[in-house]
Amino acid sequence: MYAKLINGELIMAPTNYRGIINYNRFPERMEEDGYKPVEYTDIPDDGKDKYDDETLEVIEKAKKTYESQYQEKNDKIVQVWKEINE
Repeated sequence: MYAKLINGELIMAPTNYRGIINYNRFPERMEEDGYKPVEYTDIPDDGKDKYDDETLEVIEKAKKTYESQYQEKNDKIVQVWKEINE
């Protein structure tokens, strides 16, 4: 996936753009237009509920709450997790 980060908001590359069908399948064009690949990451383990493998019931609630955010690097956009205090 390619996107731009504008005011902290992830804006995904369009499927069709400027008359180009399947624009989002041409990384070199998206990069020329300022889009960068997005690297998604897993939420930290202490932010996940734990489930029973057989019943799929929650056996332990997550210890912390996280909010997904994005940081722009030179060559990509990376998903990061910020702990929120409730």
